[in-house]
Amino acid sequence: MLATIEERINNNNLNIEELVFFSTDVKSLYPSLEVEPCASIVARMLKESSLKVEGVNWDQAVFYLALNLDRAKVTELGLDEVVPKWRKARGRAPGITTKEVRSPLQEEKDWESSLFFPPTRATTREEKKKVLSLCVEQGLLAALGSHLYNWHREVKEQQEGLPIGLDLTRAVARLVLLDWDQKFLHLVRANNITLHLYYRYMDDTSNGMEALRPGTRWNDEEKRMVLHPHLAEEDLGVAGDIRTAKEVAKMGSSISNMISLTWDCPSNNANNRMALLNTEVWIEDNKVMYEHYRKPVANPLLMMEMSAMPAKVKRTSLVQEVVTIRRNIRPGLPWEVTVKHLNNFCNRMKASGYNQQYRFQVLKSGMEGYDKMLETERRGGRPVNRLRSWGEDERQKKKELQGKTWYRAGGFDVPLFVPHTPHGELARRMKEKEVLNNQGRNIRFKIIEKSGVTLEQKLRRSNPWSGERCGRQNCFQCKTDDGGDCWRESVTYSLVCEECGEAVCKYFGESGRNGFSRGGEHLTNREAQDENKSVIKLHCIHHHNGRDVNFTMKVTGVHESCLDRQVTERVNIENFQGEILMNRRNEMGGVRVDRMQYRRWGGD
Repeated sequence: MLATIEERINNNNLNIEELVFFSTDVKSLYPSLEVEPCASIVARMLKESSLKVEGVNWDQAVFYLALNLDRAKVTELGLDEVVPKWRKARGRAPGITTKEVRSPLQEEKDWESSLFFPPTRATTREEKKKVLSLCVEQGLLAALGSHLYNWHREVKEQQEGLPIGLDLTRAVARLVLLDWDQKFLHLVRANNITLHLYYRYMDDTSNGMEALRPGTRWNDEEKRMVLHPHLAEEDLGVAGDIRTAKEVAKMGSSISNMISLTWDCPSNNANNRMALLNTEVWIEDNKVMYEHYRKPVANPLLMMEMSAMPAKVKRTSLVQEVVTIRRNIRPGLPWEVTVKHLNNFCNRMKASGYNQQYRFQVLKSGMEGYDKMLETERRGGRPVNRLRSWGEDERQKKKELQGKTWYRAGGFDVPLFVPHTPHGELARRMKEKEVLNNQGRNIRFKIIEKSGVTLEQKLRRSNPWSGERCGRQNCFQCKTDDGGDCWRESVTYSLVCEECGEAVCKYFGESGRNGFSRGGEHLTNREAQDENKSVIKLHCIHHHNGRDVNFTMKVTGVHESCLDRQVTERVNIENFQGEILMNRRNEMGGVRVDRMQYRRWGGD
């Protein structure tokens, strides 16, 4: 944005007197978005895009549409020949919960046993894009339209808006705003508005354009700006940026019922300046000026010195903040402006626990880094503030390459992650040992310190009702005292026969789902009275003469990966010292887990 201001405005001999700056913001973005219109917008954008999708099972795709779309809708879309048709002429067609859907996915659809007639012909290239977009639309309707959340031990269904906090919501919102961008810029061109600057960050836009003529108003019915001469005199006492921002915000709000804009501009503030992200802009001496800006309500602290983040990460973050402050201050402004912001930053470092020497080194490194950027720019290299288009292809290639080979800088071959210790002591010692042990070895290890556990993770409970019983009658886990959180996924667990006791009899398991789902399977298999499926039933037959006995279920761990779960399960099995191990011999392939002894760092 700063590069655009300099190159397209300050250095382009524009008439600054006719230029106005303003920003807009969407009111309550996520709660204002509606599921059906959003799903329709995403589907249309996918259909109209040049995106190529590979690996789609088209038999399953059209089958999915047959289960979700009304037949009249299918015919209307021109897909009657490619979407399967229900074999019966009357009654309600089967939906997504039919047994055919729950059966294992096959490479080729078995149409002979299907409840639907197969398509009369294959989909064309053009139809495939339409089919895929419809599948995405139906998937979004299902995912966003049936969102459930837990509040005060009650499961509730979201009735309005998109769920806040979901990655899917953020992705959909971005696409909806991209669609809004296109329509907004079309209106700008259609109304002959000269736009010199337009940037959007999430739902915040920054605009630089020529001021609207006095008396100009947005006409919502005609969808255009209309000049009213009788209102011109009324507008003479109103600042140009205020008039323009107000009417352009009305124009932007007219595009969609879901998006309503608020606005801000320099003349709307006492200091005649306007905040744009982390900069503050104003017009002075026929130039657009800018300097660094922090919201008054922003956190006064930085990354804390006592933070469990690696020492290198903390230093890099602080140095980069100094560089950002220097970049956000326009060259030519009095040096006192820079000093003001750097002093404020140093005070924040002090409040965050960093000593004077450390603060000095950070400040020095940041200043030197900025000076190097200036020197690179003077030599014709990368500009300090660059346009988005500058070196885009090269930057993209470099980014992709760094994502795969980031650890190879400095001649390293393999990354080795180590736990966090105070002041990075363990990482430092291992780096020293790596240098000593690397003599004559072909492979070099890059020692990387991992982040530690945050204080928030130690003290705060993201879900204050976790661990409490869910209240569902069929929850195996919640019938057990201290059975654990039945909502947590990716778990290891144990089953215990109450008559035999935990020390005598136990079953160890793992599941990528939550305890409620896995426990429900155990209960279902037990009711089926099939010893081949139910370890509980098998135990009752062999140790209690077929008599049903009570069991308890308890979650023993929550894991980040499938491998972690499976290894933990196997270790639990091998460590069990009781008489009756309910696990079958073939679980985990009977693979023995190698062991190693270790001593806690520090000698304690």
